[in-house]
Amino acid sequence: MNYHRLDQRRNFIARHFAEDIFMSAEPGSILVATGDVIAFPIIYFQTVEKLGRQITLIWLPMFSQPWYVRQLRACYPDLVSPFDYYDGQSNNLKLLMDANPDHTACFIITLDDDHSSDSTYWPYQRGLLTLAEPRSRTLSMVDMMKENEQLLQRYRPPNPAAVKRETFERDILFAYAWPEFRIANICEWAGAKNEARAWYQSALQVDPEFSQARSVGTLGTLILNQSGQTATLALTLF
Repeated sequence: MNYHRLDQRRNFIARHFAEDIFMSAEPGSILVATGDVIAFPIIYFQTVEKLGRQITLIWLPMFSQPWYVRQLRACYPDLVSPFDYYDGQSNNLKLLMDANPDHTACFIITLDDDHSSDSTYWPYQRGLLTLAEPRSRTLSMVDMMKENEQLLQRYRPPNPAAVKRETFERDILFAYAWPEFRIANICEWAGAKNEARAWYQSALQVDPEFSQARSVGTLGTLILNQSGQTATLALTLF
């Protein structure tokens, strides 16, 4: 048995990831998590160490269970759930967002197959979090880049050379590289080729094995559209 490999006393990847998420979220934000890697660190640090209490966490795979919705209502009294279970169709995320207008809904990477909010909300990248912003709100691409430059400098992504890629650490590293990739997609769509290339390179610095970031051009646009992110039309260049 390799004790050095099993000893995780100095492995702070999950902690840093959760703390960086807490730092990125506005008080009262609703974070919709789609996978174990995203949800488990936040659940642990909220429940056990009482950190990040300003975030309402919804673990989407469990949201389809009525008992889980009842638990959410008990844990987060300010959360309004307009349905007793989530099905991604008639009971969808748009209804949840509309029912909680004073709470910013956000997610990490993508929301799988639920595109119910695409016509009303569009994704704004803020560090690790993608915020669901009303389409009526127009924001500057330049301001978005400046905000992310400042926020990303405060993050503590894992050293890619030390990441155990057969474990959850690979997914966390990918999540850290995703913001730069998304912003590069937006810059590329807007015709800002130099800025796009710089952001793609930043994504590769975080995760050198992020193969999509190497394909500047068609692939980036394809992934942007497949993820339901065509709402970047709401960004202005100034």
